[in-house]
Amino acid sequence: MKKIINPIALMFGLIISTLAFAGKGAQDVKVLEGGYVRSTPPGHTVTGAFFDLENKGDVPHTITAVESPLAPQVEMHRTVTQGKDMMQMKPIQKLEIGAHQKITLRPAGDHIMLMNLTKPLGVGDTVKLTLIFEDGSKLPVKLLVHDARD
Repeated sequence: MKKIINPIALMFGLIISTLAFAGKGAQDVKVLEGGYVRSTPPGHTVTGAFFDLENKGDVPHTITAVESPLAPQVEMHRTVTQGKDMMQMKPIQKLEIGAHQKITLRPAGDHIMLMNLTKPLGVGDTVKLTLIFEDGSKLPVKLLVHDARD
C-alpha cells in the first residue's frame, strides 16, 4: 500500500525545521566589554563605533548590515593601505566572524561609521546599534560615547 504524504504536514515540518535554525547569528555572537563611539565636535555629523565581537558558535556568521536610530546612514568600513604611506577607508558589504573567533572593530581597521547623525554626541551619551546577520537575526548593541581625542 502506498503512503501519501500530507502536504500540510510536510509544510509544517519545513517551517518548524527552518525556525529551529533561524536567528543563530545573534545567539552565537557576543559583544565584549569596552566598546565605544567617538564624540563629535560641534558641526560634525560623522563618527565611528569600535568594539570587540566573539562568535561562541560552531559555525561562522556574517554581519550584513548595521542600523542606528541616531544615524540614517550606517556603514561597515575597512581601512586599507594605499601605496606606501596612504590609508583609506572603504565600505564593505559584510563582516565575517569565524567559528570560535574574536574580531576587533578599531580605528585604522574594520569599524562602523555612523553618518548624518541626527544630533551631536557628547561624552557619556549612549548609542544604540543593531547588528543584522545573514540569517536575519538581530543583535542589539549599546555603546558609551568617549572623547574623540582619546
